[in-house]
Amino acid sequence: MCGIAGIVSVDPREVSAPRLKKMTDAIAHRGPDGEGGWIDPEGRIALGSRRLSVIDLSGAGAQPMHDPSGRYTLVYNGEIYNYIELKKELEARGVSFRSTSDTEVLLAMYEWRGEDCLSSLDGMFAFAIHDARERSLFCARDRFGERPFYYAYAPGRSFLFGSEMKALWAAGFRREVDPGMLYNYLAYGLVLDAGRPERTFFADIHSLEGSHCLRLDLDTLRLEKRRYWDIPRVGGPGEGGRGGGIARGVTRNGGARESGALEEAALKVHELLTRSVTRRLRSDVPVGSSLSGGLDSSIVVQLAAKHLREQGSRLTTFSARFPGFARDEGRYIRLASHAADTDQVDVFPGGKDLPEKIREVMHYQEEPFGSAGILAQFEVMRAAKQHGVTVLLDGQGADEILGGYGHHYPQFIREARRENPRAALNAALSHLRRSVNFRLIQETFKVLSPDLPFLPARYKTARMAWRQALQPLFNRDFYEAGRTPCPVSSPGGGLSELLYNETFVTGLPELLRYADRNANAHSREVRLPYLDHELAAYIFTLPGVWKIHGPWSKYLLRTAFENDLPGEIAWRRVKVGFEPPQRSWMTDAEVAGAVRSSIGLLVDRRILDRRLLRRKPAAHGAYERGDGSWSFLMAAALLG
Repeated sequence: MCGIAGIVSVDPREVSAPRLKKMTDAIAHRGPDGEGGWIDPEGRIALGSRRLSVIDLSGAGAQPMHDPSGRYTLVYNGEIYNYIELKKELEARGVSFRSTSDTEVLLAMYEWRGEDCLSSLDGMFAFAIHDARERSLFCARDRFGERPFYYAYAPGRSFLFGSEMKALWAAGFRREVDPGMLYNYLAYGLVLDAGRPERTFFADIHSLEGSHCLRLDLDTLRLEKRRYWDIPRVGGPGEGGRGGGIARGVTRNGGARESGALEEAALKVHELLTRSVTRRLRSDVPVGSSLSGGLDSSIVVQLAAKHLREQGSRLTTFSARFPGFARDEGRYIRLASHAADTDQVDVFPGGKDLPEKIREVMHYQEEPFGSAGILAQFEVMRAAKQHGVTVLLDGQGADEILGGYGHHYPQFIREARRENPRAALNAALSHLRRSVNFRLIQETFKVLSPDLPFLPARYKTARMAWRQALQPLFNRDFYEAGRTPCPVSSPGGGLSELLYNETFVTGLPELLRYADRNANAHSREVRLPYLDHELAAYIFTLPGVWKIHGPWSKYLLRTAFENDLPGEIAWRRVKVGFEPPQRSWMTDAEVAGAVRSSIGLLVDRRILDRRLLRRKPAAHGAYERGDGSWSFLMAAALLG
């Protein structure tokens, strides 16, 4: 993992080594093993890097890296997992290498194929390549957006970029909170804008979306951005793909199993995920894994541990534990670790000094985060550093591409009513058994309504307007200036459309930001085997009934790995998210005081209504909105 930064300007006075060094120093935590900078002879562009050495620890892998002709200069953050295969292909064409780094392979691939090289890359990356002959800067981000890339663009004048926004602030770019994003967060709990995914919490700072690239003409400073990859849109409602996908004749214990179709798909998923894990173990530094005790991370751990044992080494696994909390996963963590024969490290995050921990983590996250679970993840990364493990595998992404969340059921049931009524009935009964009281009514209403995608947004918008009228949350001026309808974050169509949206637009991008910043805060690297693009593309071609089947979420994944895991994990029905005892932590008097102070700050900034100062803060759980106390802590930390 590395950190990158760059400056492009029509004014050479803005392109200087001291300014570039301020940018790279601001992200030094991303790369403590080396630094480098380069300014082109005309003084119009500067590229900088901070290096975390993972593959080829020698100086031969240092950045910025130049090709032998001097035409191309590269700064790059990430890993190209298939660099060995690509290197062999390049060597067959007569290309010679002076290092064993994937950075040099990426540079040679671009020299050979230009922008088309992106289709050959299996990896996570954010990079910028200067082309001296074409006088251009080409920038790209990996398909899912695992590695960050932020930029500020003044057409015809300047272009700044960095792995984190603090690099741009170090260069002198203004740090101004976007009031619209702050409103959406406080009103609706949103940390992303589904309609404008490039938007951040800071005015005029943009995030290059996953699967996107841009080219900057250095003569005109004209920027062109495009999407270079997407999940293939294959099949109709009965054939899988993003059009929907319900296969007829599939039952819980027969149908597709007897025909062999499901077993064939399960074998393919097993093969692709095994290859993905194997490639993501390529490293010249120690590799470990996070382990939650759930299905997804347990599979990754089992595959990684097996591969490392065959290589004569062992896997170290790291888990957050909350003894005494009802959702502590210690039993399943021990079960998975024992089955895979790993060296298990338990981390015990606590609620002491919570306000200070929030400020520390916010420094790295830069934008609000959803719950105290991110603080626990931060501590897991700290433990990995203490144990000398530089790279961590993780199970993120499986829920989004395979249908792992409870709220996926209504969309699936709605889709299945048309194609496979029996599958719809089984899923509906299973879902309703897991729902209670208002939740039951709400979810059932979603299933029956023809306006399913828009209901949550309309409800939140109306609820916010009603609350503001009766018990104002916002300062009147802030509300009138900033109020907007809640963005529609749930698409129309079937289950595959919902999974697509949560993979690329709303859900997963948020989790990827949390993981990247927490890992890099401790100079660690996170790798995500479920985000192999060939694996994801294949899964999106499969019918929804193989993803949600009766009471089982991620049914295909369970089928594929049921012989690799303890049955208690493979076929466990209860899903427990990565949840700390946030409610208990927030009952602390220090936290209550911090909430009051946060409300005071937001009132002084004319954001919240002054009457909130008289309200007593209330504790709430990690996956609850509660009275907004957590949001107030986040907003105050955001504003500084």
